[in-house]
Amino acid sequence: MNMQGMQQEVSYLVRNNGYVYFPMVGDVKLEGYTIRQADSLLSVEYNKYYYNVFVNAKIEMVEGAAACGTDRIELYTEDYAVGYKTNKQKAILPYKLAAKRANELGLGINAGHDLNLENLAYFHKSIPSLLEVSIGHALISDALYYGMENTIQLYLRCLKN
Repeated sequence: MNMQGMQQEVSYLVRNNGYVYFPMVGDVKLEGYTIRQADSLLSVEYNKYYYNVFVNAKIEMVEGAAACGTDRIELYTEDYAVGYKTNKQKAILPYKLAAKRANELGLGINAGHDLNLENLAYFHKSIPSLLEVSIGHALISDALYYGMENTIQLYLRCLKN
């Protein structure tokens, strides 16, 4: 147990035939895959139970997700949200590049984590092919101050062109 993150470390056995058993997914053949490819493959397998394949804003992760057969990715935007406060142009650049590659590969693009009223409009403007955003935590937090109806209208304004 890692006491700092309070997360239990888990390991899995790769059997002689190259398969690994994972909860929910079952047996998955990982023989011959790099760690990144295996991670993307597992994301796709778990995507059958969860809505999107989460990827960092890295071209190789987008390509790995596409190689595993997904039709949509969700860009994990924590780095953007942190960088937005000091240099929004620099913070958005890897997301623009990842989105461009996703578009070339025919992938739909969602985004989420730490998007809020402060940074959402710029992100949306910079990634015009964005289909959905995950803003549940921020929306509920803002609703405590502004009320739910007002908050929804504020977020909708951020997403209008």
